[in-house]
Amino acid sequence: MSIFNFRNVELKLRGDLNKLKTDFKVLKFEMQGYVDALSGEESASPYGTNNYRDYVRAVHELNQKYENAAAWGNALAANIIDFRAAVTVSSGPQYKPAMGSTIKQKDEDGENVGSQENKEVQAFESIEGSAAAEMDFCRSFFEVNDIDHETPQEWGREGELEGRVAVELKWDADKKQVIAKHYPWLVYRYTEVRNKQNPKIVESIKWDARSEVGIEAGSIGGDQLVCRRFSGRLSAKFPTTKVMRCLTQIEYIDQAFRDWREINRMYVAPIPIFECKTAEEAEEMKATLAAGLNFKIKKAWAIMGNFRYAGPEMTGIDSLEREIKRQACFVSGTTGYPLQFLLPDMLSNRSTSENIMESALVHTASERAIWTGFYEELIAKAMMMYSVNTNKTALDPNKIAVSISLMTESQWQRLTSFWLPAFKDDLVTREAVLPQIPDFNVREEMDRRKEADAEKVTQITKELDQVKKENVMNNKPPVNGQEDNNDFKQS
Repeated sequence: MSIFNFRNVELKLRGDLNKLKTDFKVLKFEMQGYVDALSGEESASPYGTNNYRDYVRAVHELNQKYENAAAWGNALAANIIDFRAAVTVSSGPQYKPAMGSTIKQKDEDGENVGSQENKEVQAFESIEGSAAAEMDFCRSFFEVNDIDHETPQEWGREGELEGRVAVELKWDADKKQVIAKHYPWLVYRYTEVRNKQNPKIVESIKWDARSEVGIEAGSIGGDQLVCRRFSGRLSAKFPTTKVMRCLTQIEYIDQAFRDWREINRMYVAPIPIFECKTAEEAEEMKATLAAGLNFKIKKAWAIMGNFRYAGPEMTGIDSLEREIKRQACFVSGTTGYPLQFLLPDMLSNRSTSENIMESALVHTASERAIWTGFYEELIAKAMMMYSVNTNKTALDPNKIAVSISLMTESQWQRLTSFWLPAFKDDLVTREAVLPQIPDFNVREEMDRRKEADAEKVTQITKELDQVKKENVMNNKPPVNGQEDNNDFKQS
């Protein structure tokens, strides 16, 4: 063989080999890992249980699901986000004076404060008095920014979607108050700049221009910024929310339910089967059916041969049901979303039905603590900006205590077994007990109590005056057989 022919054969073999490699790549199926039989190279497949390994993709997909725009898992993802936000921030932050004593104080005569009429109101006013300016600011700041209504839930959902919240504080000259504006990461794609000595502190955020959404490049920092992460590591570039960790499983549940629905849709109706002994009888039956047999369920037939209904084997349904339960357990264990909300039949277990919120409270405890710190910093920086722009005496944020209240079974037991008996035994004041009730505004209650007491005093005063007048009239002796009404008029 000549060298020329040998090279032609070599080129042909190389071409065939390359074609085989290409065909193999096209025909190979996905698996956890494989070895290329032709090249001997090991390769990893995209097959896995996490389809969202990138933060940007995970946030985008979670947002799509929440807005009901994704292919799978919309309802379940939205329910989990709303549920976690509701449990984490509840009805929002509660503020109260931080300087009050909960133990009953003695007055100069050695009597307990509040043992006399109206002393409870006076006790609360003395506790709140030193923080009156701070309390007034919080009421106004919360009202202007709607923090006492919808805003905490809105920010809570953003925290669940993106794993962080960034708020800018600005002075509004018209409203004479500080305005809080939220910056969603999905829109601004900002980068956090952290303090080198203390990575927990976010000194500023900055972002590049995004012409497609009309965003110009900018930054926020210093006392104008309040930024918190609610999950993930501080050293990580991006946070990872608990819902992000099970996005794939949320989709699996939705897909499994859809498969179940399709099976029921396809096989819910019985299939009539006609068994004939010979081919001729089968052809005759086929012709009869093709001629337009009016078949309805519940009718009686007289036919030649055997008749029965046929249906598919439904053993696969058991496997599908087990998959749904296993995936639901994984999602519930990851997010704290009650398993009973996914699978109501789990409520048959009394212990799980009675402690339906315990898992959710445990899973959101750290986020609730971070939210408390977030609102403390928000109030402190807003007070500073308010004092600077109004030239008023500087407000002291240390006089305000911020909390997020939740009424759990343990809290209810503590309220009924300790605080109420202590109040009945005159060990603590009414003002110490009232703040233990979640979503209870002590100031408003005391104002109502003071107003009611004032009305009661006015009513009693009128009744005493009336009694006094009647006594004067009854005890005045008559003059010349007539009653002298001059003294009565003068009285």
